[in-house]
Order: sequence, then C-alpha cells, then structure tokens
Amino acid sequence: MFNRSLNQRSILTILFVFSLIVFLASLRSFQLQALHQQSSQTTLPTSPPLDEFGPPGEDNCKAPSTTVDTIVIVKTGANEIYEKLPTLLLTALRDYDPANLLIFSDLGQQLGPYTIHDALDNVTHSVKSQNPEFGYYRTLQEYQENGQDASRLRESFHDAAWNLDKYKFLHMVEKTWKMRPNRKWYIFIEADTYLVQSNLRLWLARLDSSRPHYLGAPTSLNGEAFPHGGSGFILSGKALSMFADGNEGIAAEYDDAMQYEKFGDYMLMKALKAQGVKFRSSWPLLQAEKPSTLPFGPGPDTGVRHWCQPVVTMHHISPDEASQIWAFEQTVQDSSKPILMKDFYEQMIASEIRAERDDWYNLSDDLMYRARGMDGDRQKSGDDMSAIEKEAHLSFEHCRRVCEEHNRCFQFAYTDQSCGFSYSYRLGSKYEGDPSEPSFKSGWILEKIARDNGANTCSSPRWPGSTV
Repeated sequence: MFNRSLNQRSILTILFVFSLIVFLASLRSFQLQALHQQSSQTTLPTSPPLDEFGPPGEDNCKAPSTTVDTIVIVKTGANEIYEKLPTLLLTALRDYDPANLLIFSDLGQQLGPYTIHDALDNVTHSVKSQNPEFGYYRTLQEYQENGQDASRLRESFHDAAWNLDKYKFLHMVEKTWKMRPNRKWYIFIEADTYLVQSNLRLWLARLDSSRPHYLGAPTSLNGEAFPHGGSGFILSGKALSMFADGNEGIAAEYDDAMQYEKFGDYMLMKALKAQGVKFRSSWPLLQAEKPSTLPFGPGPDTGVRHWCQPVVTMHHISPDEASQIWAFEQTVQDSSKPILMKDFYEQMIASEIRAERDDWYNLSDDLMYRARGMDGDRQKSGDDMSAIEKEAHLSFEHCRRVCEEHNRCFQFAYTDQSCGFSYSYRLGSKYEGDPSEPSFKSGWILEKIARDNGANTCSSPRWPGSTV
C-alpha cells in the first residue's frame, strides 16, 4: 500500500509540474491577446514576457511580495483542490515562498512543494464519531488510503463538503498560530479568492500590527456583523496571539456548539470576540465581488462610490478570471501606487460594455418594473410611476427608454415583462439559466457611463479610515 501511495503521489507531482508549464504558456498567450485588445482603447506599457519572472517563489518577481512577517493561509477542500488551487498558486500567490503559505483542507496531502494540512484532525473525537457530517471526512480518508481520486466525490458529496467546511475555521486559525507564531499579519483566503499583492502590501504598511486588527467584508447573522470567509479576512499578530497564544485546544472548545451553527466564519467571530478581538469592516477593499460583478460608479443608497478605492481581495474567481487579473497586474509599472477599482474598470471591463447584449444578465436589479400582478423585491409602486414608467415592462426598447430618462439609471436588463434598472454599471455574464425559461437581454446607456467616468477622477486612493 505504501508503494502504491508513493507511486500515486509521484504521478500527481509529475502532472502538477506539467500543468505549471502548460498554464504558464496559456498565460503568456492570454497576456499578449489582452494587451492587443487594450491597445485599441488606451496605450499601455509593454508587459515583459513571462520568462522574465521566473518560477513561482523566486526573488526576481516584477513586484516584491509581502515579507516573511506576513503569512497567507488558504482554506480549500479535497474534492476541488486540483481545480482551484493550482491557478491560485500560479497567479495571485505566484511570488510567495511556500514557507510563507499555509494551506488547510479536509484532507492532508501533498501538491508539489506545497503541504496541504488537515484542518479537522483535532476536532473533538465525540463530535467526529457521532456527527453524521463527518461521514464525508471518513470517506475522504478511505479514498486516500485506497488511492482513489477524491475529486470524483464533488457532485455526490457537495452538500456534505459544505457542511463540513464550517469546522475548519477555528482549527485552521489555531493551527496557524502554532505553525507560524509571532508574525505581523495573517491573511486568510479561499482557493477561489484573488489576492492583489501590491495593494495588500501598501495597505498593511498603513496599519499597526501591534494592535488587535480583525478585518474583513461584513455580513451579518443574529444582528451581529462578521467577516465573510470567501472575501478573506485579516488578523494582526496581536489579534491572533490574543486568541491562540497560551490557549491550546481553544478551537475544540467550540466543536459542540459548531454542530448547531451554519457558518464557521460566524463562530470564529464569536470566539475572537470572547478573547477581546473585535471585528472591523474593511469593505470594499475586501469583498465578495470580482471585476465582472463589481458595481462601478455611484451605486444604490449606501453612500459609497466604487471608483477610487484599492481592491485587495475578490471572490468566486474562475481560473480564466484569475489569469486575466494576473496579466493585468503585470502591466502596472509603479507598484508604489495601488490598483484602484477605476483601473480594473478601464483596463478589463470598459471594452466589454456595449449598447446591448442578447442572452446576457448584467445584474440590474436596484429598481424593478414588472407587469401588473407580478410581485417581487424592489418593485416601484404603480401609484408612483409616470405614464412612461408604466410601460417599462412591455419590451426591451420600452425598458431602455425609461432608463434613459431616469436620472440614476446607467444600465438595464429585460426579461418576460420584467425590467430592471441599475444605479451603477456592471458587466455581468452570459445568461445560463433554464433553456425552457425566457432569457435576459441587457443594455447600457453608454453616454451616461461616459459622463460619469469623466466627472469622477481620483486625485488620491480612498483607503478605509486614516492611517493607524
């Protein structure tokens, strides 16, 4: 069995190295294509060939990565590890020494030079043995022992993997301190989270790691805010030490309670709060959107214009999107200045926005106009509609006409007697809904978007709060 496992690991290692070579070649092809497309919009500096950057982790990276005082921790799962993690390691984390990376999963294994740590091996025995959620965990161990491919479990055990994921949070955080204690910063992300290294480095330079920082993009449960795990969260060395230093086994103290909670990131907030570490929002630097879904411009009534802020994390990034973002980063010549949302829009999104697109949904739902008898959220009351607004649901052209006249509407989406407006501009994606259902058609008011772009320049980046 040992020889069989060894042979399997050797094969996987060879495949991973081969994947690196193929992926780097595809990145180079994409980068040249992206630069050619962008040249018709604006003049960009010529990006050096990928060869000049060398293998991942070398010191000849174009922009310096964060220091040894910063540890990046990636949470993933065995049934998706080969789909998502290699892309992350080749793009956003390309310049990181493996010693400054920790990767946690629901199965311990090796991926080339990277050790994948089991985040769940210290979960209380009674919880593991009595809770059916850990049946999937035992199945993973059996698959590994028998040399089977755990990725085959993804479809049939999708819900089981998701339910098990919540137990990783606290144990991952405690293990991180034990394995890499006394660092200044700990950056926790997931395998489909993109980390903009240059912006992270500039942001951390503004913060004091001796203070108990616990930063992230807020969501809420039971009236309490906590950082959304997929958007990434950051703990200063002081904050993590308050939780884990001298508190060996603290994660296991929450295992029983975790059985009755839905979100591990929520329980982590509760556990940190009990140790005196309070969460603070750092949205929109850390966030769940990505370039194609970011709401650029004014947006709804939050008082936040998405334009001059740097971006540190983005979530639900596909391998192709990660490649595009990485290629764009290589065109940025001055790493002393942050990459702003405005830059992502101008270099990655603007050329894709056009007057209209069939079978496309651009996420327009800030205000809705539906046919009489169709109820739904954000519906404008019929009593408050003008005569032309009452016809917005009739067709794509009617929807466009009302959007053009509405002073806040930048784009719209139409489907089957439903017209949606957006107070920002977003790209969205091709509609891939049920083929038997009506599709979406999306439109943008290009003149309004151009005026908004011209009226809003960025004299300086908008970091959250002041230097602390």
